[in-house]
Amino acid sequence: MFRRLLKNASQLLGGSIAKSALGFGAVLLAARGLGPEKYGILVLVQAYVTIIDKLVNFQSWQALIKYGADALEEDNPANFKRLIKFGTFLDAGSAVLGTLVTIGVGWILGGWGVQSTQFTWLMMGYSGVVLFNLIGTPKAILRLFDRFDVAAIQQVVAGVLRLGGVIGAFVMNAPLWGYLLAWLVGEVAGHLLLLVLGWRELRIRGYRGIFGTSLQGIATTYSGLWNYVWTTNLNGSVRMASRRVDTVIIGGVLGPAAVGLYEIAKKFAKILNRLSSPLYQAIYPELAKLWSAQDQKAFVRLIVQSGAMAGAGALLVWLGAFLFGTSLLNWTVGAEYGGAYSVLVWYMLAVAVEVAAFPLQPAMLAMGHPRKTFVVHVVTTVLYFGALGGLLYLYELPGAGMAYLVYYLAWTAIMAGLEYMILSSGSEKVENSDMEAATGTT
Repeated sequence: MFRRLLKNASQLLGGSIAKSALGFGAVLLAARGLGPEKYGILVLVQAYVTIIDKLVNFQSWQALIKYGADALEEDNPANFKRLIKFGTFLDAGSAVLGTLVTIGVGWILGGWGVQSTQFTWLMMGYSGVVLFNLIGTPKAILRLFDRFDVAAIQQVVAGVLRLGGVIGAFVMNAPLWGYLLAWLVGEVAGHLLLLVLGWRELRIRGYRGIFGTSLQGIATTYSGLWNYVWTTNLNGSVRMASRRVDTVIIGGVLGPAAVGLYEIAKKFAKILNRLSSPLYQAIYPELAKLWSAQDQKAFVRLIVQSGAMAGAGALLVWLGAFLFGTSLLNWTVGAEYGGAYSVLVWYMLAVAVEVAAFPLQPAMLAMGHPRKTFVVHVVTTVLYFGALGGLLYLYELPGAGMAYLVYYLAWTAIMAGLEYMILSSGSEKVENSDMEAATGTT
């Protein structure tokens, strides 16, 4: 099991590293070409659109993996096809709704004078990313069938397209909208490619006539399906708040130039996520299968082994940033971004904790306790924003990195404690009351 996890994760990691390198190249060129203030505006546009997308998007892939693993375990192709149709409709509805909301929010921001007219038009144009965000179902398909090699190819192609567009904008000394257009084209092309690859895999596996199946009674067949979808959406929304709303807050408190510095620090720090993101994507289907098979011993062993391995690698990367971070910033984005070092060290340490704790989230979902995950996210996110406000006041930009460290230490401690209690109690089934309560929380 662990060897298969490493195989799948290594395939994704290869694609993720290539995509990360390509994406980082695009960031460096945009940062140099635009300067801290204009680059900060670009980041703010992307932050607003991403926030809306995450709020509206139902993260269908998580539910499809959870219940799709059950259908495959039971060798029930009819139910599996019904789940795929359900996820596809959910993706399409989320995309249309999210696009309309993005355009509406753009008009409101401009009409109320919160942002400039240029910002409003940039935000509305970038809403195309939301419209083509139809990747939840194909993402689940590829992961359920262990086609992580295909997903890796998609990551590389999307990264090449984005970098090519940014290189063109940089060479032509394009205005801000030119760089944003390059990002838009790269994102949309990547989404469409993943959509094609996912459905191609279904046909190869012999699953045809998806849209001819009936969705009637699917919520009865999988009684926790809708609660799971709503709760994972809320989980994703809260997690997004800790990663995107902070950018909006910093922009309001310290201005676009500070956002430019902060985003560069985040981009360097998030290199560590390239260790955990492929592992997260690979481990969730495995944990779902182990929990479905009621193999608790292997379930725990997989969590501990993968977390320890990822955490050790993350600490080594953080040490390198601590020693050579200033030189790295000067060499890549230029001396005008030197102020990012102080926040980089704190933020990267927080991400190292996040990487070590990466198995906790998919483990809780695999056990069927999305509401507990949601509650933990709410509590720790409230703590994060409280710490962010206080530490920004005391230390300005470095305080943002300190606040993120407080957030992830608290999140890891609470999640680990909850999972220990669940496993110690010997619970091997989804708590119906827990799932039902999610609807009330929603």
